[in-house]
Amino acid sequence: METEELSADELGEADLARSFWTWFVEAEPEFRGLEWIEEIYTELSSRWPRIGVELAAPEEASRREIVLTAFGDRSLFPAVMALKKLAPYLSAWKVVAFQQPKGFGSTHRREGLVFETCDMWFCPTGPGGDPSRGLGVLVFAEFEPEDKKIALSAVWSILESALGELCVAEEIHNVDVAPYPDDLHEQLPLHDLPDYLAWHRKRERSD
Repeated sequence: METEELSADELGEADLARSFWTWFVEAEPEFRGLEWIEEIYTELSSRWPRIGVELAAPEEASRREIVLTAFGDRSLFPAVMALKKLAPYLSAWKVVAFQQPKGFGSTHRREGLVFETCDMWFCPTGPGGDPSRGLGVLVFAEFEPEDKKIALSAVWSILESALGELCVAEEIHNVDVAPYPDDLHEQLPLHDLPDYLAWHRKRERSD
């Protein structure tokens, strides 16, 4: 088991994390079919109702991945980190904290709406229109005004999938969505957002 020092916040989650992994190690040999996915989620949510789990089997990987996610909720980050740090070595599993960046997929569907990421644009924003006070992102996409809530939810999912949960939570302080403006020549393609964030980080370090 890893022995990294836990922060004060993480110490409050340590006992719950240890009890979860004790259960996991004892139950894992009996996992069969799809039922065990529900079992993992049930055990996890009994301790942290708002932490989620995703399972993956990357190509050419000898171990499956169990991805712990706080769904971008920073208040749950200490619990996710405690779970990661206190995870025992598992021969068949690799424990991953937070959803990892996967890049922009071509199409995202949400409640009957279809969003083509190659046709989406963005502009950086900040509180009061000042980007130096915290980076925000205004994303332009095709949707009807009455569907803005759905579109905003879809954009958050697209960004977390493309950039990774930790990057979005720590570097993007606000996201909004709007229909296409009359003129897009001053906007940036959404697929260029990772390069923009890298430039933004470099500029902040140099200030």
